[in-house]
Amino acid sequence: MMIRFDQSLNAVCDAIVACGLRNQLESGDVAVLRDASGLLTIVDRNNLSLSDRQLLQGELAGIPSYVDQASPIIRPSEIFDEALALRASYRERLVPLTTGGQVSVLYLDRRIVGGDWLSPAREKISDREIPIIVFASLKGGVGRSTALAVAAKHLSSLNLRVLCVDLDLEAPGIGSMLLPAGGRSKYGTLDYYAEHGQSSFVADVEFLDLMEASNLAGGGAPIYVAPAFGSSSLENPNNIIGKLSRAYIEDVDDDGNVLSFLDRTRMLLSGLTRARDFDVILVDSRAGLHETVAAPILGLNADVLLFGIDQPQTFEGYRALLAQLETIAKSDKDFTLRLRMVNSKADRLNPEGVQNFTDRSHDMFREFIYGEAATSVEQFEADADIWYNVDDRVGPHFPWVIPESDGFRLFDPQSQKNIFEEEIYTGVFGEFLLALTELINTKVDV
Repeated sequence: MMIRFDQSLNAVCDAIVACGLRNQLESGDVAVLRDASGLLTIVDRNNLSLSDRQLLQGELAGIPSYVDQASPIIRPSEIFDEALALRASYRERLVPLTTGGQVSVLYLDRRIVGGDWLSPAREKISDREIPIIVFASLKGGVGRSTALAVAAKHLSSLNLRVLCVDLDLEAPGIGSMLLPAGGRSKYGTLDYYAEHGQSSFVADVEFLDLMEASNLAGGGAPIYVAPAFGSSSLENPNNIIGKLSRAYIEDVDDDGNVLSFLDRTRMLLSGLTRARDFDVILVDSRAGLHETVAAPILGLNADVLLFGIDQPQTFEGYRALLAQLETIAKSDKDFTLRLRMVNSKADRLNPEGVQNFTDRSHDMFREFIYGEAATSVEQFEADADIWYNVDDRVGPHFPWVIPESDGFRLFDPQSQKNIFEEEIYTGVFGEFLLALTELINTKVDV
């Protein structure tokens, strides 16, 4: 039978178990490495006997399509790769066996792109506690950027100094929403990423050039916006795609350390918050599962709002995301509690639709994050922070709801400034803004 990518790791684990090495696999003495091309290699971390190595090599010969037949089994010392000897280099993964049951394996996935998804959740970006809220979605058109703009206006009215950062480099929105024509900062976040390896934005005065105050704050605290496209890009639109082609390339610092998109995003927000004082940061993430989405979700110690509408594609995409986050979430309860589903564009006249969204969200979190319900008081007390019933409003699965509104479908606050009057936007976003404010209240003194 032809082995494809989806079956390759299972087949290798089957081979290891068939050789009587299940204990070595589950203890981590034997681990699995996948290289950038997708080939799998067994890492012998504790010197298997010659007979075991020969037996295993024979089994692996039966999996030609996804096993590196030139070097199917390696020791870290043989290729002078110290990282392979360190348990911390791997992630534990449960792999189903074709013979039934599953096995725990130490797995190292080395990628040319997508490496940031393998990063552990990072700590806060500065010593000062600045709440960071990431607005994320699997698809565009779900009202994510509109909600961010409304949230910025509302938090400003509560006298919070707000920074909005647009990381949706290929489909930017919040710059044109919150800044007037001719009122952009000289540079945008696209310039920061594209220029990082050539003329790095490293001084605070340069970070000031990446943000501009919105004209829509009114009498509230200032709202600063770091748009994706600054005035320089808008004046030279023929260079935008050229910048995009370079924005995602990894950089190297003066000490020779590789800086991924996640690393540079942390440096970006750190620089912006050094240049000006803010009380809260709102980040507009790119839609989808691109590598750059890992930066705001994993790299900023942020609360992450996962926007979606009640459609199958919403949950198909989020299942892939939660499957990737499963290991982190189960070992880091704080990270789990920073996730929150948002049911946007909900039908006011169809409460069953909201309940359906809630049910599907709970099924998804139960599959990848919560696990099975406790069967005893002792187990419940041990798992209380990560297990929630479907109607537990504090659970990450339980959605904040934003109803559909014709008035906000073509959202353009620069030409419809009355849309930012409190009585208008709270009629649609009131429940969402109340929940968001309560969240921020736990982090700053509003």
